[in-house]
Amino acid sequence: MKKTFTLSLLITILFACQNSEKKSNLLTEEKKIETDIEKPIENEKTINFESSVEVNLIHCKNEKFTIKIDRLKNGDVRYISWNKPKTTTNEPDLILLSGSIEKQGTAGGYHFLFSHGTWQYIIENNFIGETEESMGVFLKLTNNGNEKLYTKMTDLKKQPLHP
Repeated sequence: MKKTFTLSLLITILFACQNSEKKSNLLTEEKKIETDIEKPIENEKTINFESSVEVNLIHCKNEKFTIKIDRLKNGDVRYISWNKPKTTTNEPDLILLSGSIEKQGTAGGYHFLFSHGTWQYIIENNFIGETEESMGVFLKLTNNGNEKLYTKMTDLKKQPLHP
């Protein structure tokens, strides 16, 4: 009788430990899922941001930034930028999704528009213009509709691409 009681007690303890371990693993997995869901895509730095690209539309730089505009395989248009001295092999400083593209006239180029809070990031790719200086790639930043920056960029693609 004593042996049966001891055996029953050991079996109960064994099952309790196994259930506790399963519950702990389940809680850990639930926490991981919650953490993944709470991460905003704009701040996601660990994603492989090149694997989802269908085509690169803009690749440009100036003395402060390197910027890429990509059409993703899911059809979304993405703005991604690095602050200098970082390069495109580093983690990006800013990723904006859900951009829109506006065609400018019949051969005038394209504007790529992205919003982030009260800020709007606009990349202008002007194919034609009245002067050589008015053609090319430009970065325009506005906050609440007020222009904060307008600067010509160095086009690293060197070829007009029609999105």
